[in-house]
Amino acid sequence: MSTHVCSRWYRSPEICILENMYDQATDIWGLGCCLYELMKVIDQEANSNKAILFKGKNCFPLSPCAEEDEDGSKDQMAVIISKLGKLNEYDMSFIRSEDALEYV
Repeated sequence: MSTHVCSRWYRSPEICILENMYDQATDIWGLGCCLYELMKVIDQEANSNKAILFKGKNCFPLSPCAEEDEDGSKDQMAVIISKLGKLNEYDMSFIRSEDALEYV
């Protein structure tokens, strides 16, 4: 399976952390992000920067971290976690890689 399945802002967490096993749930994640943006546009609350739900600047390890992002606040996975909240053990149960667990 490919690591660059979709554009960064619609990339599901399992693809962000390079999980080898993923399924159609990654498509549902991307669809949900698109639907959110469409609802924002319909509500006319959107502008070019605020309509995107999970707007990260990079996605480690898929793309290099920008030097100005020393705290990781612009990393795609960090943005997702900051919006959804702290992950519990069940949320991370699908992660097989020790490196990915440490990263998350």
